[in-house]
Amino acid sequence: MTNWQDTTNGILESLTGISVWYNVRVLWKARGYYGESLITNFFWLFLSIWRIYFYIHLGQHTSLIGEIPRMLANAAYFALMIYFGEKIVLYQENKR
Repeated sequence: MTNWQDTTNGILESLTGISVWYNVRVLWKARGYYGESLITNFFWLFLSIWRIYFYIHLGQHTSLIGEIPRMLANAAYFALMIYFGEKIVLYQENKR
């Protein structure tokens, strides 16, 4: 039986997964990133993997189900960061 805390956490995990998938879409369209760290994104990927292991051992199955899409999104985002690489952005002053 799931409790309300597990259900609430599972819903929040799912919503954060949706937001990360949106970032994956933006990164795919931009074909590169600027101002982000591979190390930081690796940390979030590792944390997602840890949470899957952790939720299994806590018996929080709703949180586990909510975390899986987020972990997949973090993995896709990290892989695309490596694939596309960092974009070099040149700034131009607006002349009026």
